[in-house]
Amino acid sequence: MWFRLICLLIALLISSGAECSEKEKVKKEHELLESELKLASKPNIYFIFDLENRKIYFKSRGIVLRELRIENVKLWGDTVAAKPHPLLKKSTFFKPRRSRIKKGDGSTDDEFKIDALELEDMPVHYTLYMDGGISIFIRPKSEGLFSWVCNIGYLIKRYVSRPVFTVLNTLRGKPFSAIDVVLDKKDAQALYWVFSEGSEGIINM
Repeated sequence: MWFRLICLLIALLISSGAECSEKEKVKKEHELLESELKLASKPNIYFIFDLENRKIYFKSRGIVLRELRIENVKLWGDTVAAKPHPLLKKSTFFKPRRSRIKKGDGSTDDEFKIDALELEDMPVHYTLYMDGGISIFIRPKSEGLFSWVCNIGYLIKRYVSRPVFTVLNTLRGKPFSAIDVVLDKKDAQALYWVFSEGSEGIINM
């Protein structure tokens, strides 16, 4: 008798948990669709960081312009709400710079060239700071000694700084979310080039 009652109770708990999980899933999908509808109504390019399926999408008016594959992703801190988050700034040690244009003597024989920035000039290690205390650390796969050393530096920084920032933001009552994203080198450069300050993105965790 008691065994049957215990089995029935366990079955009810499992059923209740599955029902709550399904409701949360539907609610999440609704929030994602509602948030993207807001961005798709504007003529600007926006971004979907689909961490669950390891994809990053560049989109406009609901149309996918480009898709990037996430090689690896790690999450730290608070869960991010599925709503549009503007990019506040991009931070990198090696910022892309144009060469300085020197003035000539005014003669018509001077050759005038503008050194335009290209995709190859974009960094591969950088941080995207978004509103709501969200920071996304972008780095490439380790290929070669220099890339390996840079990645080790970022990992050390992550393990040292994040616990400190977590404690500080908790004391201040502010959210803190850190996301590590590993991309192909070309994809990392493309994301830096296109994702400009003021652009908006949705993070699906």
